[in-house]
Amino acid sequence: MSFDLQLKGLRALVTGGTKGIGAAVVEGLRAAGVQVMATARSAPAESTSDVTYVAADLTSAEGAAVVARSALERSLTILERALGTLHRDLAAPLRNLAKLRQVEQAYEEARPLFERSLGLFRKLGDPHGVALALYGLAVVRPPGAHRAARPQAVEPLGDLLAREERHV
Repeated sequence: MSFDLQLKGLRALVTGGTKGIGAAVVEGLRAAGVQVMATARSAPAESTSDVTYVAADLTSAEGAAVVARSALERSLTILERALGTLHRDLAAPLRNLAKLRQVEQAYEEARPLFERSLGLFRKLGDPHGVALALYGLAVVRPPGAHRAARPQAVEPLGDLLAREERHV
């Protein structure tokens, strides 16, 4: 018996997707036209090209962060391909990925993401989004780092806000 669940074009995240029931769920969703991202502690020996596998142990914070980053990056890539790199709907996902990279202490990767989100929030005329992006830029540095130690990575929030008055 076969029936259409109307899942075509949706996205799904399946944990434990390389063995047993998880692998069967991945296959069923894939066959229904779903874009599937599957996680497991290790990648499968054989994988299909239309399923993204992320090797991560979800019982640890580090493993959960790997999956979150992969999901955010994949979603951002899909949005950029569908909407273009300057579309307004990219502002919040960019800031979310920037914040995650900041939490992971990947400061050099966080800064350009905050900058891109700031540009889009400015374009939208969204003062709340602008403030959040500016705050992210102001604190995108290692905790306890002094301005002299990383002058290219941080500006005082007051300086950023003073410059921002011209844009909003």
